[in-house]
Amino acid sequence: MSLEASDIAWYKSYTEASAAAKKAKKPMVVYLHSECGACKYLDMKVFNDKGIIAYMNDHFVAVSLSLKNDAPKNLQVAVAPVFHYLNYDGTPIQDDLIGATPASSFLNDLKTASKMSK
Repeated sequence: MSLEASDIAWYKSYTEASAAAKKAKKPMVVYLHSECGACKYLDMKVFNDKGIIAYMNDHFVAVSLSLKNDAPKNLQVAVAPVFHYLNYDGTPIQDDLIGATPASSFLNDLKTASKMSK
């Protein structure tokens, strides 16, 4: 897990993130990314937003995985970026978010997923 005071607490392993989510009884955000322009936009504009950082760290276990190498088979998709919102038991909370959105829209999506989680 990478963590600094101003960073999202990203796990780099789905297995470790899943175990942490179960232990904390927190939902997961699984971010599948590549080297695409939309992923770079998220890195530069959305994941640096203080509201996003605080909300994700407080309400979710976040995992960042390479689309090509790291995603579990049941979460693999053909395009990036994709966000899977999962309950701590691994069941889906809501439809996946495909593509990049501005920070305000992404925060609203996070809040909706948090409210819908077990």
